[in-house]
Amino acid sequence: GMMLMKTIMKHTLAWAMAMIAVLSPIQDLIAQAVDQPELTASPIKSKEVQWESQTLDYFEAHNKSLGDVIKILRDEFNGIQIVTNGPVDKLQVDLELRSVGLKNIFRAIEINLNQQVFVEWEDDNMVAVVVELPPSEKAILKAFSMAKYLERTRKKVATEQPEGMPDEVSKRIINENTFAQAEAETYQIVVDSLALLSDARGSSSKLDVPRLSFHPRSELMIVVGQTEAVEVVGQIINALNGANDASNSFGGSSGVFGGGRASR
Repeated sequence: GMMLMKTIMKHTLAWAMAMIAVLSPIQDLIAQAVDQPELTASPIKSKEVQWESQTLDYFEAHNKSLGDVIKILRDEFNGIQIVTNGPVDKLQVDLELRSVGLKNIFRAIEINLNQQVFVEWEDDNMVAVVVELPPSEKAILKAFSMAKYLERTRKKVATEQPEGMPDEVSKRIINENTFAQAEAETYQIVVDSLALLSDARGSSSKLDVPRLSFHPRSELMIVVGQTEAVEVVGQIINALNGANDASNSFGGSSGVFGGGRASR
């Protein structure tokens, strides 16, 4: 009996030692796993957008159209898609900024243009620039007498004609030269005056040159365009006539001749 017990105990001890040898590496792995810090998913950082990360040391736009300014910004911030809607070339920008990014440039433009433009950031890489001008007014028509100006011009042209020319031929040439000179001079003064006015206003909308149609036989200049531009033409013609008021103007928005006045 004693021999049997010793044999059983010997085999049991051997089995226990074998099990310890087998389980020991597993316990080590378990212990290592317990000691390891818990794994967590790290958030992926979004790429910093260009209009936040990039700044310009200096940006200036003096009396440039909004369209030209946008072209410059597209070159400077070439990773941003800038799309436009509306007449961007009709507005003038006058800005001078330092250490500024794209977003603040557009904020300054909105302020500079008196909220005629608003900017929408579609996503990280796209911005929309929308122009909202006031509804355009209806064109008006006015007719201005140029009789006094033509009379003065005719006298000047007559002194320039060679002597000995038949009266009929001389009269015809004088009239042709008078009308051509008066029409060209009036148009050039109108163009120059409206350009000076637009430059003086800076960021305000430009005044378009109205349509001028000279009628020699009636000695009338017909003018069609924006109210303010037509009034400027009226003031010029009155000055050429030597008049102190606009009593020589006719017409209105309907195009019917009447007692309209060209100046306020």
